[in-house]
Amino acid sequence: VSGSRLLAGLAALAAAGALLDLVGANLVARGRIQRGMGVFAASVLSVLAAIAVLVPEQVTTVVVGSLIPVVFSLQFLSDRAGRITAAAGISVALLALTTHGLLGWRSSLDAQLLRWVDLAGGSLALAALVGVFVQARGVVSSRTDLLIQTSADAEQRRSQLDLVEQQQR
Repeated sequence: VSGSRLLAGLAALAAAGALLDLVGANLVARGRIQRGMGVFAASVLSVLAAIAVLVPEQVTTVVVGSLIPVVFSLQFLSDRAGRITAAAGISVALLALTTHGLLGWRSSLDAQLLRWVDLAGGSLALAALVGVFVQARGVVSSRTDLLIQTSADAEQRRSQLDLVEQQQR
């Protein structure tokens, strides 16, 4: 694979991943946190798996990157979905290690180009992960505040009802 074809393929892959990230962020914003984080984790792990196969020299980025959605999704997903995501993340990390061991010798690409791809891809992935995590935290926080306020309102109504009952007696 030539350098320009590799960059074009990675750019297309990143664009597809970004679209899926937007879908996940939209789901999180609507309060469907588990679905949004599930889509997000699947998107990130799919992109990292493709990078592990296309650019086995990026083994560190893929191994570290595959663990980030696992950590985030374990906070927001159900136990079963969290276990599935953890297994997928470990599988992607093992895929990266395997392809690096089998195909890492074949690199005819410019080392400088690979470093730039690694740096840019890692930075974008981290920014997207932090963005979705912050948004999910915000939704969880606002939902928690709403539940607290609803509980306080219900307690106040109960007190008023008790007072009315006492007055009626």
